[in-house]
Amino acid sequence: MQEQEKFLPHYQDFLKKASDFSSFLEQERIQRVFKKFETYLDENTVLEVGVSGGVDSMCLISLLLLRYHQKQYDMTHIKIIHCNHKIRPESEKEAEYLKNFFAGLPFFYFERDEKENKNLKVDENTLRKRRYQCFHEVAEKKGVLYLLTWHHLEDRIETSFLNCIRGASLRGFLNMQTMQQYDVFEDSLRTFRPLLDEVKEDFYRFCQTFHLLFFEDSTNEKEEISQRNWIRKNIVNPLQNNDQTATHFLQSMRRIYQEMEQAEISKHFSLIPLNTISIRNVEWGFKLNEDTRTFTKKDLLHFWKQIGIYYNLTQGKIEDRYQRFHLQKGMKNLKDYYFFFHNHELFIFKTSTKFRELREENPIIEFIPEWLTDYFDDTYHFHLQFENKELSGAMVRFPLPTDKIHGKTWNRWCINQKIPLFRRNRIPLAIKDGKIIHIWKNIIHW
Repeated sequence: MQEQEKFLPHYQDFLKKASDFSSFLEQERIQRVFKKFETYLDENTVLEVGVSGGVDSMCLISLLLLRYHQKQYDMTHIKIIHCNHKIRPESEKEAEYLKNFFAGLPFFYFERDEKENKNLKVDENTLRKRRYQCFHEVAEKKGVLYLLTWHHLEDRIETSFLNCIRGASLRGFLNMQTMQQYDVFEDSLRTFRPLLDEVKEDFYRFCQTFHLLFFEDSTNEKEEISQRNWIRKNIVNPLQNNDQTATHFLQSMRRIYQEMEQAEISKHFSLIPLNTISIRNVEWGFKLNEDTRTFTKKDLLHFWKQIGIYYNLTQGKIEDRYQRFHLQKGMKNLKDYYFFFHNHELFIFKTSTKFRELREENPIIEFIPEWLTDYFDDTYHFHLQFENKELSGAMVRFPLPTDKIHGKTWNRWCINQKIPLFRRNRIPLAIKDGKIIHIWKNIIHW
């Protein structure tokens, strides 16, 4: 690599140098990226960009700053985020260079503290989750609407192969899209990938032309670290060894993704907000304003995508979730999302706290599935009424490990009653004067 002094020390130097390369900037691939910027962004858009210091992220942020400079947009609307995982010894110097290079722009720096260094896993998935936690933290504080990531065509191809190995369907093969919104709220963070049609080789050419310093992460070449690295080294890279083969392969994959993305028109479902203000750790709640009996598998996938579930599930798992969905009764969950069915109506809640833990911390149930109530008011807040006057004033909750009935522990009583293990913690109880006075054993479906 060239000596440090030959590289531009500050983003303003890059902008000055870029004015001398107008013909280079007129190239089709660069204009293609500029067109994407203008399709989704305007001068008032507040956005954030994750910058690792690698060739792809340095290319993305430089193109973005260049376009903002040409359009005379306010560059302070661009929030630059760097996460130093402190895994590699050279990461400190890389972070210092980035701080100096972007001096004068909103630069947000995150690093792990010493306690985290001892305990946090360093696998690819864990570090990715940590990065996105940082992105969302800045987004909430600064009113960011778009997160720009540097994913490129080869990243997309690697993910397709990775999902195919896991047994994914067509949606798993499509994986990343140019623009994706992962949540039900209109103002939620959107992920924008303007480089998704571009190849990494062009990024090297761009950075070398403008003398932009970038850093290579040697761990990306170690196939024992991750399955993605193995796919890159043994499948994707060999396909690119021959120039003609690589050109045809990449062109073909680009066209396939473009056609699939154009065909991926999501159906949107009507959702009625529920009052969840008094429920601790519950982010939101909705009632689906449609009859779920008509749902197809494709409808279910679109619905999951709308509320923020966009996991690369295998075909077998999708079939399993679909069959459970069509039971139309009881409670089901998928990670942080909980689904309650009643009379073919669906209520959805999102909480990072498991429902049992939520009940243990605050045992009074302030919302419950409608199969436990005779009343549902206009604010869509659940209330409980008892037909039996003897239950009046009782507290309703799910079981705790310390509960006893007829002198037996709750678990022993369930064993005697032949209640399956997976149902035992989902049986609502009425508690009065510290005693269990009623058990809704008959309403638990699975």
